Amino acid sequence: MPQRTGKVGSIAVGNLTPDQNNCRPSAHPLAGTPPTEALAEAGVRAGFHPEFLAAGPVRWDSIPPMIDATTGTLSFERPPTVIGPTLTRDRFLASSLSQGATTHVANEPYHSWKLQGTCRSAGLDFVVVLWFHGPQLTMVSLMDPDPRFGTSWSDHSLQNEMARKASHDAWLSRAVSPQCNDSWGTIWSGYDEQGGFSQILIRYASA
Repeated sequence: MPQRTGKVGSIAVGNLTPDQNNCRPSAHPLAGTPPTEALAEAGVRAGFHPEFLAAGPVRWDSIPPMIDATTGTLSFERPPTVIGPTLTRDRFLASSLSQGATTHVANEPYHSWKLQGTCRSAGLDFVVVLWFHGPQLTMVSLMDPDPRFGTSWSDHSLQNEMARKASHDAWLSRAVSPQCNDSWGTIWSGYDEQGGFSQILIRYASA
C-alpha cells in the first residue's frame, strides 16, 4: 500500500451534506443466498456479537453484513473479527489484531497501523489500516490489493486505479452506498490524487 503524505488526520472524505443519509441498503446484502462456512464461523465465534449466542443456533441471515449501515461497523470472515467506532487504541494493542501490525503513520497524537496480511470480507481481500487520534479509532482505510491493479509504482496507472475503485464500489454497493453520510460517520470511495491510489475511507463522527 503506498505511503500517504500530507497532514495526518485531515483526509478529505468527499463533499457530502448532512441530509445525504443514504448509507442504509434496501435489503440485507445476503438475502437469498446461502451462508458460507466462513460467515457462519464469524457469527458463531462472537465474543464480538454475544446476542447471537444468547439467541441459540446462529441463523445465517442474522450474521451482520460486511458493513453495518446503522453503525459503520466492519465485519470480516477471515480473520473472524469486527472493527467499529468503539475500538480503542488500548483494546487494539491488547488484541490479536495487533499481532504483526506495522506502524503506517506516526505523528502523535495521530497513529495508524496497517494490519498484517489481508482481511477478507464478503469474498474480497483488503489491506486494512486503522487510524487513531489519541485513544479513539477515527478512521479505517481499505484497499483491494489484487495484483491486476499493479504491485508497485513501476506498473502504476490511472486506469489501474480506476479499476481498483470499481472493485471497491462493487463491494460497497452490496451493503451501503459508496458515498454516504450518517450519524455515525461517512464512507468515501474514490481516487486520492495526492496519494496516487484508490481506497475506501470509513470515518467515524467522533473523529
